[in-house]
Amino acid sequence: MKLQKISQISPTLPFTEFDFLQKYRSSFASSELGRIYHTLPLKEMGRLIASKLRRCPQGRKPLFPIEGEVALMFLRPYTGLSDDGLVEMLNGNLHMQMFCGVLIDLSRLDRCLTDATCYESLLRYPTDVKLLWECCDWLHSLMAATCKSLKEKQPRNKFNDVAKARLAYAKQRRPKKQATQKMLRRLLSLLCKLGSQWSSLRRRFSPDIRLTAEQEKRLTAIQAVYRQQSDLFNKKEVRHRVVSIDRPYIRPIVRGKENKRVEFGAKANNIQIDGISFIEHHSFEAFNEGIRLKQAVEYQEELTGVEVREVGADTIYANNDNRSYCTERNITTSFVRKGPQPKEDGTGAARRIIGKLRATLMEGSFGNQKQHYGVSRIAARNKDSETLQLFFAIHMANAAILAERRRREEEKLREKRNTA
Repeated sequence: MKLQKISQISPTLPFTEFDFLQKYRSSFASSELGRIYHTLPLKEMGRLIASKLRRCPQGRKPLFPIEGEVALMFLRPYTGLSDDGLVEMLNGNLHMQMFCGVLIDLSRLDRCLTDATCYESLLRYPTDVKLLWECCDWLHSLMAATCKSLKEKQPRNKFNDVAKARLAYAKQRRPKKQATQKMLRRLLSLLCKLGSQWSSLRRRFSPDIRLTAEQEKRLTAIQAVYRQQSDLFNKKEVRHRVVSIDRPYIRPIVRGKENKRVEFGAKANNIQIDGISFIEHHSFEAFNEGIRLKQAVEYQEELTGVEVREVGADTIYANNDNRSYCTERNITTSFVRKGPQPKEDGTGAARRIIGKLRATLMEGSFGNQKQHYGVSRIAARNKDSETLQLFFAIHMANAAILAERRRREEEKLREKRNTA
C-alpha cells in the first residue's frame, strides 16, 4: 500500500476540471467522517504525543504522520474492526485515507482489469501415503512422550513394522497401484489403533495430560484426515479436504494448468487500477472467479468513486450473466463476441487492446509479486500469518511501482530544468 501525506501531493493531471483529489476533498468534507474529523483536535493531540515520544532520527520514516496514527485510534471504535480489518478498509476507502492524512494517487480509474491466481504455500506435495504417515508418526511420538512423562508403559502396536514397510514403499520409483492400496490400508489401520490408544490414555490420565493449543489443533486435524482418508479409500466423495496437519486450512486448488494441475494455497481474485493491484476476494477454499466480475466492478467503483467503462477479464468471466451485466451498463469488455464474427469495427479494436492489457499487466503483476516479493511459496505457520504476508507482499509491489513512477517524474523535471 503506497501511502503519501496529502500535504506532499500535487495534482498530476494537466487540467483542473479533472482534479479528482479536489472532488474527493469536497465529498469528504460533507460526509459524516469529514464532520467528525473537524470536531477532533487531531493535530493538537499529535503534537502532544510527539513531544513525549523519543524517535530515533536514523530510523525509517513512519508510514503515517503522527496525527494519522491518532486518527487510526479513533477509527477503530468507529468501524468496530480488528487491526487487520482496519488496514484493509483503509486500503479501499478514500475518506478514511483522508481522515488519516494519507492518500493513494492513481489514474485511469474507469478501467478494471481482473483475474485470479493461486499464491502457493510452502508445502510438500501431499500424497495420501505421505499424509497418513505424518499423522501416524506425530501421534506415535506424542504418545511416547506422554507415556514417558507419566512413567507408564507404552501401548503395543505395529508402528515399527509399518514404518519399515513405508520406507520400502518410499524407495520404489513407481509403486504399483496394488502396493499403494496395501500401504494405505495398513496406515489407516495403524492410525485407527493409535487414535484409540491415545483416547484411552487421555481418559485414564486426563488431569495430568496438558497439551498446547498447537498440539490440540494437530489432533483435530488428524481426526479429520482419518475420516476423509477412510472415505476416499472406500471411494466416497470428500469435500474440504485436509492436505496438511500443520496447516489444516490449506485446500487443493485445481487450476487446470499443463505443468501443474493442482496448487495448494490461497486463491485470490484481484483487480488492477492503473497498474496497482487490489485483492477483491481471497480464500483458501476453491471458488469460481468467473461469477465475481460484478463484485470486482463494484469494488473498484467503491474504491475510486468513478464509474467503470472498460473491463478486461479472462475467458472464464465471459458467461451470459456477466455479458448481460456489462451490456446493460454500457461497459466495453475484452470478451470475444458470440456467434459469427462481424466486420472489423471500433469495438473490435478496443476489445483487443483491453484484452492485451489484461494479459500483459495482470499476468505480469502476478509473476512480479511471486518472483520478487516472497509469495511464490509462502512460508507461514498459520492462516492469519499467511494472509498478512500475502497482503503486504502485494502492496509492497504496488509501492515499488509507484516509487518508480515518482522517480521517472523527478527525472523528467530535472531534464526540463536543465534544458530551460
